[in-house]
Order: sequence, then C-alpha cells, then structure tokens
Amino acid sequence: MKKLVVLGGGYGGMRILQRLLPNDLPSDWEITLVDRLPYHCLKTEYYALAAGTASDHHLRVSFPEDPRLSTRYGSVASIDLASKTVLFEEGEPLTYDTLIIGLGCEDKYHGVPGAKEHTYSIQSMEATRRTYEALNNVRPEGVVTIVGAGLSGVELASELRESRPDLTIKLLDRGDIILSMFPRRLSNYVQNWFIDHGVDIINKSNVTKVEEGAVYNHDERIESDAIIWTAGIQPNVVVRNLDVEKDQQGRVVLTP
Repeated sequence: MKKLVVLGGGYGGMRILQRLLPNDLPSDWEITLVDRLPYHCLKTEYYALAAGTASDHHLRVSFPEDPRLSTRYGSVASIDLASKTVLFEEGEPLTYDTLIIGLGCEDKYHGVPGAKEHTYSIQSMEATRRTYEALNNVRPEGVVTIVGAGLSGVELASELRESRPDLTIKLLDRGDIILSMFPRRLSNYVQNWFIDHGVDIINKSNVTKVEEGAVYNHDERIESDAIIWTAGIQPNVVVRNLDVEKDQQGRVVLTP
C-alpha cells in the first residue's frame, strides 16, 4: 500500500480528507493523519473561546472515520525530504510516499523584545485556552491590551467587550485606521463602533518593547493586566526550516 501522510488536522487537512474519503482515494493508498489533538478545532472561533463567549467543547469537530485512515498523535519536529520521513519530538519517525503539510501558522513578533515571553496568543487551541484563563482572571476593571487590529484583534476586542464590560480594552494598530485591508467605509464603521462602546483605539502605534504587565508604544509605557498578541503571523517553524524555495513571507512557493 502507498502511504499518504497529512500533517495537521486543521481546515486544510480536513478538506483533503473530505475530498478523498470515502470514494476518491485510490484503492492502493492509505492515509495517516498527524495532529497534536484528537479532534479538529474551529480556529476561526478561537477569539470567542479566549473571550469566554464560546465553550471549548463547541469548537471541536471529530475527525472522519474510515478503515483506510489512521491517526498519529504528536508534535512534528522536522521533515527529511530526501528520505521522505517525518520526525517527531517524541516517538518513532513516519515514512511517506506523498506528504501534505497543513501545520498552520504561528505568531510573528517582528523582533519586538519581550513580545513572545509576555503576551498571550490565539494561534492554537492550547494557547487560546491559556489566554481564556488569563482573561478570565483579570481583576475587575482591569486593563487588557490587544496588539494588532486585523481580523483577529478586532474580533477578540469586540467579543471581550461583550463578555467583560468592566474591562478597559486598548486596541493598538500600526495603521491610520483599524482593518486597513478592507474598504474604508467598513473600517470607519468598525472603528466608530469601538469608540461608541468604550474600546480605546490607538492608531499609528509602534510597539517597541513588552514587559510583564506593560506594553511600550513609541516607548510610552501602557500598564496592562493581560496583553494579547494578534499582530501578524508566519508559517509553522517546521515549514520555515524546510530547504525549499520560499517567498518574502517565508511561505513555500507552490506550483499551480
């Protein structure tokens, strides 16, 4: 039997399984799905879990079941393209005939000192659970600072305003207006909604340093009970370490 290995049970991995199973997988192939968790997670809803408006259980979707599908749980350490082998942080290596990589992305900290060590994330289920706990434990009338006002930051800020109306929420963004990648009319609408609902928007920000309990914007200290980083993403470290052609963002260059 030939072996198709799918790294990651996220949206990409699940889409592959749905397309191939039960009818489109050639009879001489079998699939091994590799993931750290025993279920698919609805990543686009992580902001709601972090803010406490959705439960952990409601963000889980079972992997498909098929006699030709097996699951390997673990964290991928590296991929040896020459020997067609996946290496794990623990456990035996896994060989493949064809490999599909769907390991997702990680936060990009842009070289800001202390950002990785002193901020919370919503890039993985494990990280989002830690963020939920931190936000849930913020003192009454505390301060939460969200760095980055793209979709993730905006969604988290609006959901957190709903779940914790007592908090002071500060949303930092590098641009002239939040959601700058969208039409200006939409950006204006969302920014005005935040202003009307008491969320502090800090445009043209430049985070120069993060310490425990504080963000520095243009070197001005902002005291914070919790700091959430939503200011950019990069490919998974396993992909970044692959010796293949990549674009300026570190993503693998693909053929059509």
